[in-house]
Amino acid sequence: MEALAQAYNDSGLTSGIVRARDGDALLTAGSFGLVRARRAEGCLLQPEPGDTVLLARLDDGNAWAISVLQRADTHARGDEAVDRVEAPGPLRGDRDLHDGSAPRFDERVD
Repeated sequence: MEALAQAYNDSGLTSGIVRARDGDALLTAGSFGLVRARRAEGCLLQPEPGDTVLLARLDDGNAWAISVLQRADTHARGDEAVDRVEAPGPLRGDRDLHDGSAPRFDERVD
């Protein structure tokens, strides 16, 4: 019973720095110490070592990286580092981002 109470007390949101990654499995370091977490389906950017992530620790003891809050130094990743949106299946939208039809940030969208 005490272990269950401790797991409940450790639930919540916190941030962590990714120390290692193996696919969607992450090892993060933060206020909870070292935490093994999985990348959540809604975490669109693949966390990389050095990135700061938002972690959700659940009552059942599982931890999920739900967002990349800050990338590690881009220069350390290389001058041609590109962030990629990744999903387990096809992505659909109103516009194809690869054909130039997507609006630029400085364009008005009606």
